[in-house]
Amino acid sequence: QNLRKIHPDFDELVRGILEKDREGKIIFVESNFTEITKTLKLRLKVKLEALAERIIFIKRLTPPDYLSLVYHADVVLDTIHFSGALTAYDTLGLGKPVVCLPEDLARSRYTYALCKELDLNELIATDNDSYINLAVKLANDKVFNQEVSKKILSKVDKIFENFSAVKELEDFFEMAIIGNL
Repeated sequence: QNLRKIHPDFDELVRGILEKDREGKIIFVESNFTEITKTLKLRLKVKLEALAERIIFIKRLTPPDYLSLVYHADVVLDTIHFSGALTAYDTLGLGKPVVCLPEDLARSRYTYALCKELDLNELIATDNDSYINLAVKLANDKVFNQEVSKKILSKVDKIFENFSAVKELEDFFEMAIIGNL
């Protein structure tokens, strides 16, 4: 969704996935800012050489087309160093797997938190190799992918129909207005 989140460290994960999955393709949605897209394309071409030919950049999509893209993806890759929270909600809401690799900083843990909330530990990588292996397994092992998708769909209401956070905010605002904070 946001090419500015594609840190150069992520390039090695892309390399590993494309090396391990010789038929795999990775799709990025272009930025609204052409320079950001151009810069990333050039960086990937230089760093990944021939592998970069299997990276596809597509134009920005309407919301329904974007959701269709996610729905038809085998797996969605959460970026490292700066997680994609809205993308993770969209992906999980469609019952699709998203691979994440959490780090210490909060900005890298949004997708991780959603996976933990849904008890989807199988989507949480522990290092670069496990991230690569998990992404490739989800892309190529259709039975595993379907099992994970079924598990997501059986639990996803937990993140969309959870009113405890709403109640906590309601209580906070009542206390703030009354002055009991």
